[in-house]
Amino acid sequence: MIARHSSICCGFAAVLALGALAGSADPIDSPPQGPSLPTVWDTSHNAFGRVLPNAKPTDAERMHDGKRVFVRTWRPAGEGPALVDGLGPLFNAESCVSCHFKDGRGGPRATPQPTPLLVFRLDPGAEAHGWGEQLQDRAVGQAPEGRITINQRMILGQYADGTGFQLREPVYRVLGTKNQPRLSPRVPPTLVGIGLLESIAEATITSWADPEDRDGDGISGRARWLTSDTGRRLGRFGWKASQPSLDRQVAAALAEDMGITSIHRPGAAGETEIAETEITETEITEPEITAADFALLIDYLRLLAPPARRQGTETTVVQGERLFESIGCAACHRPRLITAAANKIAGPAALAEQTIEPYTDLLLHDLGEGLADDNIGEAGVETGEWRTAPLWGLGLMQTVNGGLYLLHDGRARSFEEAILWHGGEAQSARQHFLQLEEDERTALIAFLETL
Repeated sequence: MIARHSSICCGFAAVLALGALAGSADPIDSPPQGPSLPTVWDTSHNAFGRVLPNAKPTDAERMHDGKRVFVRTWRPAGEGPALVDGLGPLFNAESCVSCHFKDGRGGPRATPQPTPLLVFRLDPGAEAHGWGEQLQDRAVGQAPEGRITINQRMILGQYADGTGFQLREPVYRVLGTKNQPRLSPRVPPTLVGIGLLESIAEATITSWADPEDRDGDGISGRARWLTSDTGRRLGRFGWKASQPSLDRQVAAALAEDMGITSIHRPGAAGETEIAETEITETEITEPEITAADFALLIDYLRLLAPPARRQGTETTVVQGERLFESIGCAACHRPRLITAAANKIAGPAALAEQTIEPYTDLLLHDLGEGLADDNIGEAGVETGEWRTAPLWGLGLMQTVNGGLYLLHDGRARSFEEAILWHGGEAQSARQHFLQLEEDERTALIAFLETL
């Protein structure tokens, strides 16, 4: 079943998380020499919660205020003057930090057989059975929509050198109903550097798209364009690139995960997003998160710094980085990008004209039948298509969140498993990885551990 988070747990997380801002007393190791990047050298359990190093003092102050919104525990209306009202009626979590503990990924849960924290998107036909776009396993004043059981199907294989490996394929079932909806499990992603990703120019991203594979390299990444009353915008957030900006992504998460209304989503879970037009708070009846707090939350997320790479000059790591490129991983996980000019971005100037190393192209790629989305369609997106996940912070996930749980549904317990699940456009890279000798595979993983 999906993890639950008590107010005590969330309160403890809030205390820990507030210490992760710039100026905290947590130990920070000495950084290696390298290029000047908007990163922070921190290998502690608070590595994902630091402010951009080039942020202005006023930016850092707003980030601190936004952190309080991020860790805030929401409660149903009328449950006490000291608590914020508005949770539910259907929801999955009571706070942002419930799903993004220490600004990281969702999971693992503390159970005898740990599994990642997941939310479950539903297919469009689920509405006929009383469900919405996302399955909520908690509710206020009514029964929750359902709860999930997770079983595992084991898949065995071996490398070219004869070394065996084992993959886990999750099998999900909704308890208490004969009408099983098609499910798309999603792990809440790591939040580091998302303001920088939002600041990459659309033209930069679309320049890498090759939907017809005209160059014949087997990689046909494409942009996802989202339409609204104000025209087309490039999708860049969410596992399917379903949101064009942080404010839209956060508004959707507040509505679907907690049932919290905002100026961008006046309806809670299952209700329709408003058009992208100029809207003031007075045009919506008392959104449950105020426009001021919503803006602080967005500023907090925009200012989260990615961690610096570690041990980048060791011989094994250098070999692994070369293999990462030579076998084809860097074709989608692009190492180095530059953000747009200050007059072209939505956030503070600290995000502008920055050289960054996120290891993504933010395009949709077909990753094959093995990772297909249980026949759940989104408008204009195939079931096997996923936005290239950024890899920065990958080597610190174990430290920050207590587990890896990679890919969109957390099925991969290691870097090797994540690579071996890739197919489709990544099939060639996977086949090359299978052909590597053990010391070469070790080198490639050692490189990933530095990110």
